Amino acid sequence: MARQHYLLAHLDDAHDECLKALVQCRRHTGDGPAFVELEALCHRQYGGILREKILFDGALDAVREAVRIYEAQEDHEPGWESLEWAVAEQEIGMIHRNAGRLSLALESYARAEARIPQRASQVPAQHVLFQAMLRRDVGIVAQDRGDLGTAEAMLEDALAVFREHRGLEDFETSQVAKFLADVRRRQAEDLRERARATWHPLRRRELHRQGEEKLRSAAELLEPVLELHYNRSEAEPHKYAACLNKMGSLQAAQGLLVEALETFDRAHGIYTRKYGSDHHYRAKTLSRLGPVLLTAGDRAGAEVVLREAERIFRARLGDDHPSLVAVYERLAECTDDEREAADFLGRAERIATALWHGTPPPPDDTREDPALVETRPS
Repeated sequence: MARQHYLLAHLDDAHDECLKALVQCRRHTGDGPAFVELEALCHRQYGGILREKILFDGALDAVREAVRIYEAQEDHEPGWESLEWAVAEQEIGMIHRNAGRLSLALESYARAEARIPQRASQVPAQHVLFQAMLRRDVGIVAQDRGDLGTAEAMLEDALAVFREHRGLEDFETSQVAKFLADVRRRQAEDLRERARATWHPLRRRELHRQGEEKLRSAAELLEPVLELHYNRSEAEPHKYAACLNKMGSLQAAQGLLVEALETFDRAHGIYTRKYGSDHHYRAKTLSRLGPVLLTAGDRAGAEVVLREAERIFRARLGDDHPSLVAVYERLAECTDDEREAADFLGRAERIATALWHGTPPPPDDTREDPALVETRPS
C-alpha cells in the first residue's frame, strides 16, 4: 500500500502506510531473515517518501537504518551479499543529489558499485542493469554540475544497456532518454552561444550545424518519452509533468515559444495540484519558464517567476542548491541595475564553483576541426 501511494504521489498516505508496515515488521523480529529483509525494504521505502517530502536528513536516517540491517546480516553470515544493499547505497546517493550534495552523491554511487555481488561466471542481467542505473545517476550529477560532455557519455552508455535489456517502452529506459535529451538541448544552446561569440564565419556555420543536430537528436529522444508518459498520465501525472518540463525547454530552444509556454502551464498545474505551491518541483518549472519569458520579451514576468523559484528553492533546499545557479544567471538578465546583476552572477558562480569543491569544472574537450580553431587577428 505504501509503495502504491508513493508511486501515485500520495505522500501523506504513503508515509502512514509505511510506518504501519514497519510496526508489523518489528513485531516479527527474530522470526527469520525474510522479516529482516522486509524491514530493511520498509526503511528504504520510508526514506524515499521522506526524500519526496524534502525531508532529506530523515530520509538519510531511514535508508541508513536499512544499511545497518544489511551490515548486521553480513556480520551474522560472513560472505553474505545482496544487490539490495547496493541499491540502498544508490538510494542514499539519490537523497544527497536531491539535497544538492553532489560530491556525497558520487561517493554513495561508488559504494553502491562496490556492493554489487561478484560472480565468477556470467554477470546476471539485473546486475548489468543496475550498473547502467549507476552510470545514469553519475551522468545526472555531471549534468547538475554543468559537465555536459561527461553527462552525455554516461547517459548514452546507460541508454544502450536499457534499450537492449528492457526495450523502448520501459519506464527506466524512458527516464534515461529524458535526461539525455535535456543534456543535448543544453549542448545545443551552448553551441549557439559559441556561434554568436565567434568572428570566424566557417566556425560560426559549423557550430550552428552542430547545435541543430543536437536539437534534432533531443527531439527524437524526448518525443516518444512524452507520448509514453502521456498515456500513463492519469496514474502518474507527476512523472508526466517532469517530461513536460523538459519538452517546454526543448520547444523554447526550437523557437516554439507559444508551445513552450503552454507546455510549462500544464506542468505547473500538475505540480501545484499534486505537491502544493511551495514544493521545489513547482520551482523547477518556474526556473525553466523564466528564460522563455525573457526570450519572449517579458522581462517583468520573467523576474516574477524567477524570484518565486528562488524563494521556493532557498526555503526548501537551502541557499546553495545547484538549482539556484540557473535562476540567478537569468535574474541577472532581468535587471538594468549593474550592481544587482553582478550580485546575481556572483551568487551563481559561488554555488557553481562549490559544486566542484572549489575547483573549476573540466575544460570543454569537444574535438575541434583545426581549420576552425580561432586565432586572434594581429
